[in-house]
Amino acid sequence: WQKPCSSTAPFVALRPCECSLGCCNLTADRSSLGMDRGRAFAETIDSVIFPPPRANAVAADLRILLVSPDLMATSRIAGLCREANATLATLRSLTDPPPIGPFDLALLDLQALADDPAVIVARSRSVVTAQNQADGRQAMVVAFGPHVAKERLELARDAGADDAVSRGELLGGFAGLLRRWLPNQGS
Repeated sequence: WQKPCSSTAPFVALRPCECSLGCCNLTADRSSLGMDRGRAFAETIDSVIFPPPRANAVAADLRILLVSPDLMATSRIAGLCREANATLATLRSLTDPPPIGPFDLALLDLQALADDPAVIVARSRSVVTAQNQADGRQAMVVAFGPHVAKERLELARDAGADDAVSRGELLGGFAGLLRRWLPNQGS
């Protein structure tokens, strides 16, 4: 494969890596670089092919349970979890069999779940506690919903949720909220 590095620089050959795993990562063939531009261009290529770790990444073993039947919320939060280097499991209904834990955080979608917030929090906490029993982890339980549903958010907090935030706050400041809720998991 050939890719121009800029309009005046020489082409750089990108080739599949030759590791025994047969992965599809590409490496730069620096032999195609001119001697005068090689070092600067190699650093540029390395930053593209091997990007630095994300600043908002958290510990690799962070496991989050999302309790929501809403596919849109699930998709958006899954993307945020990938950016934060966290693993996401979903539970569409509190009557479904739960995914295998343990979990560090449970996110409860109060808008998508029709039950009373007290019931949602109690059932979710029992699911997370049962999944974490062998591991001994203590999971945070956080409810979220629309900012106009302040009463439901307050009811969830009163029912034992560790925190309750608006959907906009959750989606807009996910990495910061993870650091706030799980300070020992930060990068």
